Amino acid sequence: MYLAKFFHRPPGTDDRELLLIFDGNSGEGHAFMTFVMDGRLDPTVRRDFASAREGVAAFRAAAEELRDAGYVETTDTKYTLRTLPPAPKPKPAWQQGLDELLLSAIIDDLAIQAALIAKLAATPAVREPLYLWLAARHAVEKAPKAAVGVLPRAETARDALVARQASKAPLYTWSLRPREIEAFIHDLLCEMHAAADNPKAALAAAQLAQKADGDPARGGRIAWLLSQHFPDREEDAFEQAFRYAESGGYDELIALPAYVAWVARRKRKAPADKGWRWGGRNAPASETTLREAERKLAVELPEDYRRFLETPQRTELLVRLSDRIATLRFFAPGQLAKQRDALVRFITRTDKPAIAEAYFRAQYGVSLRHLVPIAEPTNLSCSIVLHLGKGERFGWCFLWDHEAAWELERAQPSFAAALTALTTGIERRDASVLRFLGIED
Repeated sequence: MYLAKFFHRPPGTDDRELLLIFDGNSGEGHAFMTFVMDGRLDPTVRRDFASAREGVAAFRAAAEELRDAGYVETTDTKYTLRTLPPAPKPKPAWQQGLDELLLSAIIDDLAIQAALIAKLAATPAVREPLYLWLAARHAVEKAPKAAVGVLPRAETARDALVARQASKAPLYTWSLRPREIEAFIHDLLCEMHAAADNPKAALAAAQLAQKADGDPARGGRIAWLLSQHFPDREEDAFEQAFRYAESGGYDELIALPAYVAWVARRKRKAPADKGWRWGGRNAPASETTLREAERKLAVELPEDYRRFLETPQRTELLVRLSDRIATLRFFAPGQLAKQRDALVRFITRTDKPAIAEAYFRAQYGVSLRHLVPIAEPTNLSCSIVLHLGKGERFGWCFLWDHEAAWELERAQPSFAAALTALTTGIERRDASVLRFLGIED
């Protein structure tokens, strides 16, 4: 977490930045830095702290020193700035108050949080998802046994963020990315649903938090929920821990006797010949869901891909080759249009869409705007893309990697053919297929 404050002292360009780096995962490595805003990249001061409380205290003290010296805090929030624009605008008091509320939440100062929440309730801050999340979080921290009663407040924070994102209206998040706020809100919802003994809702919230801003701790929480509340998915949780435990976040899970016994059985068990199996527990796509996906895409889905989406328990392809594990996750129909739009934005980020469209048409015989990602390996930036443009290459599939954004590989004339090529490649230990999945043979 990077939190930055910028100060300007008129007249002139004697500008300063204060930066607090908060390591929320390990609880160590917190750092406070100051910068002179003259374009230099190196800080003029750096202090490291073992505790977040010490770092926040240094941050607040430095801000007060600048104010006492005649500096005015500006509205700038991007922590990577090294020069301020001419005539920077002063930061409103309510935004400064929200900053203080977040700092108080970091160090669990409930009394200051309560006073700030009450004070900010009469300001524009009350409509901000950041405020709504922090107010709901404070209510839970103050009375953990009453967490269930605060659930509507957390849901209000979630809905406010969704509404802002949908309308593209600006929101105040200080130096945090909106995705971080989204993940924090779902973290809180997960905690509340767990307290209400609703593991299904808790798992859904945990997965949304991981999707918004993934980290090992969130992955470990998902695995824990699966192991404790979904017996038929315990093996999936153990496989996840087996692969990612070294990154942290899985300590409680790998300490379970059941996990220790599973690892022992796994080591004794000869690897399966084919090396893959289907997983996932989502309900098969309904005709209504598929038609709505087609409406958003403005095209019909190929018949073989439609049948796949209608097949239960086929949302993940689980790959295991000796001690190496990979998961290929297939997107739900409702995600397809969003995935398509994100792909086109990424590919055209440096060139005009018309140039990219002409290239893909000439090079591969496909329409860029009709390439739809339908599956991606976990923790990798690559995907299987399905072409839905009219013509002889309707329904063709390709492998795509963000590091070679203008390249399509391993063309297959249908989804069924692509699936067969993929699973056959796993069984034959095809090096290119294994690399796509993140496994080196």
